[in-house]
Amino acid sequence: MTNEPHFTNSEYHILVDTDDVRITEITVAPGQLVSAHMHSQAQELCYCITGAVTVEIQGRPQHTLQPGESCRIPAAWPHCLKNQGPLPCKFLLVHQGGAFDFIPIGT
Repeated sequence: MTNEPHFTNSEYHILVDTDDVRITEITVAPGQLVSAHMHSQAQELCYCITGAVTVEIQGRPQHTLQPGESCRIPAAWPHCLKNQGPLPCKFLLVHQGGAFDFIPIGT
């Protein structure tokens, strides 16, 4: 278990980090991703700002978010986030409901 994500991108900014919530702004280049992982206690809200981000949650169909769209990822559900589009995508991740951790899946 670790507190830092495994990215194949370079723009990762923690905007808020308290005991109750963690908000991170992430920019992912075309073809890159946030590797498969889960959070044992915190649920996650993914909110697309620009581009399109594809959210894959284990056991559910993948969903591509456009700017202004969001989805919720329950705690302890394996998931990954990808940019399958031709332009960089920027999104916010809001973690709440428990301590933030990053547990890699399949590594």
